[in-house]
Amino acid sequence: MALPVIADALSDRTRESAHPKGRVAGPSTSAPARRLWRALYPDNVRIHAQRGRAWAKANPDYWRRWRRDHPGYYQRDLARRRKAYREARSSANETAIAEISRQKLTVKAKKRVSQK
Repeated sequence: MALPVIADALSDRTRESAHPKGRVAGPSTSAPARRLWRALYPDNVRIHAQRGRAWAKANPDYWRRWRRDHPGYYQRDLARRRKAYREARSSANETAIAEISRQKLTVKAKKRVSQK
């Protein structure tokens, strides 16, 4: 990682927030700063992951209950995720079709050049 990026991200390690004490420790919201924070503090990342797994093991039905208790949000989110999946798939198909078209045009152009 380049030094200027590290310096920028280090200044981002704590960020202003609505927290009563004014600052919150942890990575900022930018992806490069989050990656850097994880690289600088691998123990924190590991500990948080362990705690998350332990909590999930202790509360196996949490998400099932949450979806049952919040049906409106659950349905909207499900529709949003389905739409995003469809759009991503469609975009991938369009990209593949465009690539095939470019390849065909390139082959045709090479044939024209070789015939001359």
